[in-house]
Amino acid sequence: MAGGTPTKPSLEKLIVNFHDQIAVFNHGSCWLGDGSFEAIESIPPEVLLAQREFENFLKATFDEISDLGENPGKEESKVAKFKTTNFLIEGKRSNTIELTLIGLNQARKDWLESQLNKEIRTIALWSANKANCLIFNAMRWSYERSNEFNGLYTATISTEYSGPTKDRYFIIDGIPETAV
Repeated sequence: MAGGTPTKPSLEKLIVNFHDQIAVFNHGSCWLGDGSFEAIESIPPEVLLAQREFENFLKATFDEISDLGENPGKEESKVAKFKTTNFLIEGKRSNTIELTLIGLNQARKDWLESQLNKEIRTIALWSANKANCLIFNAMRWSYERSNEFNGLYTATISTEYSGPTKDRYFIIDGIPETAV
């Protein structure tokens, strides 16, 4: 830009704001599976044809563990910075994701407390209108806390990872009600 006019950068694809995306999952459902997807392309294309097919895919691949709260989750990203004599250099990036689960019975709460952090898990959030899914791929999750109300628990689970988000979460947007 030295001495010239600034130019608008070109972006190859739409950049999705996590907070805008997570808001559509208010009162949706949370599904838990073992293992991971190699990439979003490893989800069979026929399951994206309609909500009924996608629901069958979720039931075959995941277990539904709870509903999502009014504020279903948040993400935080921090960069460690190193200061030299003349420069500030970015170091390792740390990303944290928290999800709020509601309506857990005692058995599911106990299972999450004792088993969640022992394996790599994939979590799928399905919106209440069933048109969107957000898949958190192959992460270690930990059970953070819970509150009890009339025998049902509200819990927070979280994960932390370093590096880019590519292949860490997938957004499936606009699953039609019926096959097109």
